[in-house]
Amino acid sequence: MKWYQGVALLAWSSHVSSTSTSLEKRLDYDLCHADCKLHGVAFPDKNTLQLPLEDYFSERCPPIYFGRADKSTATSTVCLDFTGQFLTFTFAPFDGYTTKSAKVHWKLAGNLMYPKSYAHPPPDHTTNCEPGRDGTFVCKVSFGNILGHNGGGGDLQKLLSGMCPNGDREGLSIYLGFSGTAVVTKYPASKEYYFRQQYPCKPGARDRFRQCTSLNPNFNYTQVSYRCSKCASSVDSCPPSNHSYGSTAYGYCPKTSYDLATQSGTGCKTNWGWYETPTFQMLKTGIEGTLYVRTRSDHFQEVGTWSASADAYDKVKVKYCILPGLPYTIDEVNVDFKCSPIESCSQETCTYKKKYLGDLTEYEVRDINFPKCSGRSRAYLIVSAEVNSLLTKNHD
Repeated sequence: MKWYQGVALLAWSSHVSSTSTSLEKRLDYDLCHADCKLHGVAFPDKNTLQLPLEDYFSERCPPIYFGRADKSTATSTVCLDFTGQFLTFTFAPFDGYTTKSAKVHWKLAGNLMYPKSYAHPPPDHTTNCEPGRDGTFVCKVSFGNILGHNGGGGDLQKLLSGMCPNGDREGLSIYLGFSGTAVVTKYPASKEYYFRQQYPCKPGARDRFRQCTSLNPNFNYTQVSYRCSKCASSVDSCPPSNHSYGSTAYGYCPKTSYDLATQSGTGCKTNWGWYETPTFQMLKTGIEGTLYVRTRSDHFQEVGTWSASADAYDKVKVKYCILPGLPYTIDEVNVDFKCSPIESCSQETCTYKKKYLGDLTEYEVRDINFPKCSGRSRAYLIVSAEVNSLLTKNHD
């Protein structure tokens, strides 16, 4: 695919001096919830994603198409998000077609505050995507790779500082391109159709329904930018310096978990951990997340995974697993599954409690009834466990 034409450079130069607008901030970034030490640290905010080539039009899901640009055979979207230490891309399937492959082409343009120092397009890095659920394809590019770190890793706060070099304001701009193939779902053996990102919309060429009325074919790539917001993790959720550090692990899921400290029940304000509000339909599909313990340095450490699902008899089961190779075992499990409001955050009042498990690495709680809630009350689920550190045990 020809990514870049000479005529695009002139057009690109005329756009980089535009001023980005401030958009609604998002305060539910998963890393902010997972580490109270990040309180006040700037993070890349998905709610502020914009298209600089389209006069900073607000857009998280730029279009892709195959056929003719001005009269496409089919259209879909690629939705961007910031999850953990990654910029992620989710390719939605074309209606009536099955996606066979998808790629993201990318390159860091530069700091939005200094557009004259931008690197030149086109995007020259390529990341292959993996098939996801429901016909989607998913790609992720690490913050470390975007910033040019070898291996793509690095200290979390340094990575966030690199992604948000100006703090709680304008962030970075990135050149992007999308490509892939799809086949007609009814005829999977038929020929493959090649898709790509849609040409940018000419600035001002959108109607009152936000639909583009005129494309700019001078660009064989697209460009996104974002601003940064401050982590809203509550400082109060960090234990005080004289806190007695136990070995409690709480279940967490980035998209569905809520902080226990926001509840008014007994012990909630002084507790740490999370709860879910799953519907029965969600449990039919299944939900899952990570088990975290709090370390002596007030950071969260991942020790395992958890999942909850409903079986064929409409009974709920919750499964705990310690990650292979980690020096932890499960000694006690606690599942609290009741109707809101949460009256107590104490593990002593849990719906199900099992002690002295004998240092297991996996345990499954079965035959839990889904709460029958009335009025505006909703079912809530708290997943926690007591874990033993084998290192501490051996040392003692």
